[in-house]
Amino acid sequence: MLPKLLLFFTFVISLVYAAVIPETNEVIRDGTKDYDETAINQLQQRAPPAKPAPKPAVKPAPKPAPKPAPAPKPAPKPAPKPAPAPVPKPAPAPAPKPAPAPVFPKLKVPYLEDAIDLCDYYLDCIDWDAGEPDEPLRRSILRSIPDYETKHSLNKRSRKVQATWGTTKLTLEALPYPESGQLYKGARAKNPINVFDFKNDLLGSASVQETKTVPKVTSEYATEHIIELQTVPMFMEYCQKQDSKLGTFFEKEWATDRKTDIAKRPSRPTYKLGPKTNSLEKLIFEAMGSTANALDFVLCKDSINTYKKRLWSQEQLMDPSLFNEAVNYAMNGGVPSSDFLSALRLTIGVYNYLNERTVTTKLKSINANIKLELQNAGPLSKQPSIDLLKPWDAFIAQHFTTMEKFGKDWLRERADFAKRQTKAASEKYRKLLRDLKQKETGKNAAQHAKDQEAAKKKFEAEVTKQKADVAAKDKAWAGLKTKPTKGMTDAQKKAHRAQVAKAKKDLKVAERDQGVAERKIHELYASSVEQILENLRKDESRIANYEQLALGLKLARP
Repeated sequence: MLPKLLLFFTFVISLVYAAVIPETNEVIRDGTKDYDETAINQLQQRAPPAKPAPKPAVKPAPKPAPKPAPAPKPAPKPAPKPAPAPVPKPAPAPAPKPAPAPVFPKLKVPYLEDAIDLCDYYLDCIDWDAGEPDEPLRRSILRSIPDYETKHSLNKRSRKVQATWGTTKLTLEALPYPESGQLYKGARAKNPINVFDFKNDLLGSASVQETKTVPKVTSEYATEHIIELQTVPMFMEYCQKQDSKLGTFFEKEWATDRKTDIAKRPSRPTYKLGPKTNSLEKLIFEAMGSTANALDFVLCKDSINTYKKRLWSQEQLMDPSLFNEAVNYAMNGGVPSSDFLSALRLTIGVYNYLNERTVTTKLKSINANIKLELQNAGPLSKQPSIDLLKPWDAFIAQHFTTMEKFGKDWLRERADFAKRQTKAASEKYRKLLRDLKQKETGKNAAQHAKDQEAAKKKFEAEVTKQKADVAAKDKAWAGLKTKPTKGMTDAQKKAHRAQVAKAKKDLKVAERDQGVAERKIHELYASSVEQILENLRKDESRIANYEQLALGLKLARP
């Protein structure tokens, strides 16, 4: 380092003291030059010799630029390191599952395909006109007899009928005849057995059939006067309108005792007379059927017999208020529709019964016997000009025509009422069904189901209560209807009959209340309402069928 410094200072000094004379270009020298050179020499001797300045390095010629190397392939990415296992966190609570759609009960709505026995409530079917029953009363009676009586109806037990014109009132008394349980016993045991009833119990069938076997329960049948006893006063009134002289004849001669003349009368049927046959009146009643003349009787199902008697007298076959009541209660579940449908079916059944071959044969036989006895009116009364035969033929012809039309009109009117009520009920339940379907499938279906279940429990409690009431009423009625009446006075029988009627009415009311409560449960659910509508469609079909059958109803003439 030191030699370098000395060299530097020497160089500086030489610059300071060396000068060139401009005019001669000679170097100016001074006395210090030698000193300086001596000093420099001494210094150089002491110092190691300086290294020669390095020659400037010769730069080599630039090499040609190398060709660019191909881009290196990207190094493969290293496989990602597996993520560290996450620290397990507590699992979140599962989301609540949506509530399942509510399930609504599918309750069965009953429908009766069979006809009911109208004698159990709507009709008085006891054969009060016959002899003393040998069985306890099976039937119940809702209405008292005067509700159904006309001036031609028989007074019960006495077998009396009444003919009326002007101020005249004639009371006529028929002859005794065997009741149903005795018709084919004793002296009549060998008589041909003719029993008539519906072929089956189906509402869709009104066919009547004849059997040749006495039924086990004869109290469900009546000894049938094919030409009804009330025909006599009806005929007398007809005659009086045609000829007032005949009215006078009936007043004076009809019931006059002609016992001695009867044995000699010119016109006689083949049967033997009974001991009480002592007048023209008794001869005619004997011809219609009596204990002595029982050959033309038949056993007829009591409901058919009851309707037939009313048709014959052109009375209401069933009290219209009772029929309408049955229809209206059927629409709200109080009674089955079979209650009113059975009344329509029974009307057709009466026509079918009267057209049965055995019945028409006996009808002609009875009519022939009556005509034989009517021919005795002149001889017995000693009035040869009296002719009851021609008026009888005219009356019978007119009577059958009127009777045939009366029954058809009654059926048509009742069917029309039932049809209108059924249509209204169908509209009501179709509307209810639409409403229930919306509620059972809507967003508030679950709440609706809860509300329905609460209502169902309430109505079920009502039904339970009603069932207990029905059981109690049924027990009371059963005790009365099986009570023997033999030995009772007429007053006692009348009182007993009223008790039976009231007990049955109480039972029917209780049964209706139960039915209404059960219908309220069915009205809660769409599936049940659909069944109600289907049942109403069946009713409409049956009503239409009865109306169609009514168009062709005809009665065979005697």
